Amino acid sequence: MLCTWRGWRKVVSWSFEACQSAFGPALCEQEQRVAYETHGVPETGRIFFQDGFALLALLSPVKVDFQNSTRAPWLVIAGAQDQIVPHSVVKSSSQK
Repeated sequence: MLCTWRGWRKVVSWSFEACQSAFGPALCEQEQRVAYETHGVPETGRIFFQDGFALLALLSPVKVDFQNSTRAPWLVIAGAQDQIVPHSVVKSSSQK
């Protein structure tokens, strides 16, 4: 995606297989397919560029300012089989 010309403007959809391994490892295949068909939403490639270049941008939209007391609380939840947010990330975030 990051190497695609003007990829930040293109609409990106996850394949069923990608969603299956990332978001549904605890579900049976039938439940995974229902979740994919009902909750899968295409998005522009912009979010991938924002995340991919977050360390290079001083005012990155994906940066979390833990010192800002006016922001909403930071809530990250991980399950036992979570493939997106590992337990170590949840634990380190809660200690900040």
